[in-house]
Amino acid sequence: DVSARFPRRRRALMPVRWHHGTFTLDGRRVRVPTAQNSPPLWVRLAREVPYPVEQVRSVTLLCEGGRLFLDVTAEVPVATYPPGEGPDPARVAGVD
Repeated sequence: DVSARFPRRRRALMPVRWHHGTFTLDGRRVRVPTAQNSPPLWVRLAREVPYPVEQVRSVTLLCEGGRLFLDVTAEVPVATYPPGEGPDPARVAGVD
């Protein structure tokens, strides 16, 4: 019967996150795990990740506007200042 149709998905592409230890970061390439007995998926990036490999905690693959993006979460050390030095207390910054 040609009139039979498959149901449409309500959400086409959902974000997928991989945590530290489940993916491999190699320069401008990321290897993410796939289903058992299938080859691994290598994703090529447009640019290198701006953090050292040991600081990267998770990566999230998401689709926005028909394009794929890789969101990288990294652990960045907190800035510390010697006593008596540091940011100017008279300077004010705001967040919108």
